[in-house]
Amino acid sequence: MKYSEVFKEFTSRCDLVLEKPDAEEAAKNADIVFLCLPHTVSMEYLPRIVKKKRKVIDISADYRLKDVSLYKKFYGKIHKDRKNLKLAIYGLPEVYKQEIGRANIVANPGCYSTCCILGSYPLVKYKLIKGDIFVDAKSGISGAGRKPKVELSFCEIDGNIKCYKPFVHQHTPEIEQILQREVVFVPHLVSIQDGIMCTMVMRLSSEIKSKSIARAFSFYENSPFVRVYHDGYLPTIKDVVGTNFCDIGYRIERDRLIVVSCIDN
Repeated sequence: MKYSEVFKEFTSRCDLVLEKPDAEEAAKNADIVFLCLPHTVSMEYLPRIVKKKRKVIDISADYRLKDVSLYKKFYGKIHKDRKNLKLAIYGLPEVYKQEIGRANIVANPGCYSTCCILGSYPLVKYKLIKGDIFVDAKSGISGAGRKPKVELSFCEIDGNIKCYKPFVHQHTPEIEQILQREVVFVPHLVSIQDGIMCTMVMRLSSEIKSKSIARAFSFYENSPFVRVYHDGYLPTIKDVVGTNFCDIGYRIERDRLIVVSCIDN
């Protein structure tokens, strides 16, 4: 079967033939292998590819969390490849560009994680905030994948907003691992097709002016896919759908800071 037979929009654009996963064959024919397998499955394939001296970019969560006890808690299985887990680099280039360039194993970040981390990382790095980060996150339905479920059907989703997995979403430990900060993460599913918006509420560590926030976000001045608005504009999902951009805006009121970040997941 061809790729274009599964996704008709790629007819005459990508007619590659789909084959059953074969780690050894992939390693033999490619310099870099993207593993687009379900969580808990990638760790069965990656060791065989890495053994053949090939670079791997894993799209699943199998190599994101360094703490294997958290992996078991949030993904329900014991990690089988601790050796390569130690070698994996978290694949957020805005933060780990140099490390990714040298890595043989790159763990692709989760979608919520990308949005939250990019919106708050410079503030944590430069010690501008204190305490927990509170995140109200909203995602379009495509972020849930293609697997048919009643709760994801049109009649359940259309015109609706659902809060799901508060405190226990699998991206929570991923965000906390990178930020080294406790996060109260509350995701919602909304009746749009694409996009994620994260609204983050933080307490400033002192009486900080907007110029200090702007200087912190200059951390992204060499990151072409991060756009930061310093004029009070808060980005919308429509600003980023169909693009690679992460748009970030913020507002300050006394010792409170609100940051809004949006991506197309």
